[in-house]
Amino acid sequence: MRAYLTPTRGKAAWMLFAAIIAILACAHSPPKKNCYPINYEDSVNGSFIVVYKPGVDQFSTTARLAKKHSFKPAIIYRLALRGFAGPLSKKALEGVRCEPEVQYIEHDTPQMMLP
Repeated sequence: MRAYLTPTRGKAAWMLFAAIIAILACAHSPPKKNCYPINYEDSVNGSFIVVYKPGVDQFSTTARLAKKHSFKPAIIYRLALRGFAGPLSKKALEGVRCEPEVQYIEHDTPQMMLP
């Protein structure tokens, strides 16, 4: 005796097949990084202020990131905020902005005070 697919069994088989395909597709996709969105072309002089998340040691983290992404910080902030400022190449900015310790990045632009 043959087992035939009834309409209900056919739907269940297709749903199971679709679920397996979806699981396999997700298993092979690369993990998404949480990168801070900032555009290098918007910078005036290629200098940026990088602020770390609370609890991050700014000295050791800046040293590690500078070595990893080949840049030299101009200043390391330690009181008002934790982070550093300095010139970053486009490649260095792309790397630093995706580091998990980074909370946000701003363009370091000259400011003037009015008298």
